[in-house]
Amino acid sequence: MITFVKQLSRESVGEVIGVVSPPKKPLTGVPLSRLKYIVRKMYCLSRSLPNSPLVVEDAARSEEDIEKSVKDGKPAGQDTRLNNRVL
Repeated sequence: MITFVKQLSRESVGEVIGVVSPPKKPLTGVPLSRLKYIVRKMYCLSRSLPNSPLVVEDAARSEEDIEKSVKDGKPAGQDTRLNNRVL
């Protein structure tokens, strides 16, 4: 199952079936340390394009991050964001 999930891009939509239970020891470094999700099955409902012109991380950038990415040569400007939006 891990090899299947690794092949999916971040923008793919999936369905996860599993069990939520309290962990024996509290988990560290995770937001929900009191709950553990045990995955039983994973289905890919819709695969995204591997080289999408705009990903969620690009669309969620602050103005500071956008200016920094322009300096680094990796811009996701307004035209790219508007041409690739989902309504």
